[in-house]
Amino acid sequence: MDKIYQLYGIDTAMHLLRPGAKWEISNTTFTRWEDPRPCPTMEEVLETMEKIKAFEDSINTLTALFLVGFTHKQIEIQTEFIFTKMVTSASRFQQKTGTIGIVRVGGMKQALVI
Repeated sequence: MDKIYQLYGIDTAMHLLRPGAKWEISNTTFTRWEDPRPCPTMEEVLETMEKIKAFEDSINTLTALFLVGFTHKQIEIQTEFIFTKMVTSASRFQQKTGTIGIVRVGGMKQALVI
């Protein structure tokens, strides 16, 4: 299975290069730039993205390997178990706060809408 990159992308690169800048991009051209600092070049953005990818590649992520060796039924049971925990956590959160929010199940953030 292929690695799933969590940080790699233009949004993260832009945040690292110019935190807080307001910008829009179309293809490889910045169409909006609202920041007193100079707009980064596309080369800077792509170079930063490659550094982000290299950083993620340097981490021994086991997420993609999680399902290797499991039968379809085992995956189905595990998925149902995680979903049940998410709903239970969201219900408790809603009862405590009266709102819906982000809950963390098994180390993963899950946005729930109930």
